[in-house]
Amino acid sequence: MVSLDHPPASISALPTQDEVRYTLVVRSPSGAKNVSFEGIRCTGHQYRVIATGNPDGTWNTRAGEWRDIVRRAD
Repeated sequence: MVSLDHPPASISALPTQDEVRYTLVVRSPSGAKNVSFEGIRCTGHQYRVIATGNPDGTWNTRAGEWRDIVRRAD
């Protein structure tokens, strides 16, 4: 099972930009960890990856394009 963690104060709202930004930490049972800083555009139902984390604690800034959030059928 993969665990999803969010550090304290890792979620912020930007009302004037209609955006919520958050840090996402995903850990696998084997100890692998992926960290990303992402944004969700509330009214547009879109998301983007703003940066990805490196093992040394630095960030790779990406500021990716907005992508549609697609709801998958279960």
